[in-house]
Amino acid sequence: MIPFVDNLMPFRYQHLQWTLKGLEMTGVPLIEYDGTKYLPAGISDDTGIYYFIPQIAKLLNVNLDWAIFIFFTFSFLLPIITVLFIVSKLCKKNI
Repeated sequence: MIPFVDNLMPFRYQHLQWTLKGLEMTGVPLIEYDGTKYLPAGISDDTGIYYFIPQIAKLLNVNLDWAIFIFFTFSFLLPIITVLFIVSKLCKKNI
């Protein structure tokens, strides 16, 4: 099991599953399919995860848990790496 995916809110996880199913069935992002009807994804919530996580799962051909892990890991690491790179360029000494 992937470390922090279990801690994701059950509401969000369920809707991410439905959004991934909607994307697979229609090819259109931000559409949920709950097994009976199509709905807009991410109602009253941040729509970013409902767009990017299913796209990652589809493009990389990974399951939903891995897509969540990839999304949040890169969301955390990318700014840190960017800042370290910029600081290393700004603080470079010419010898």
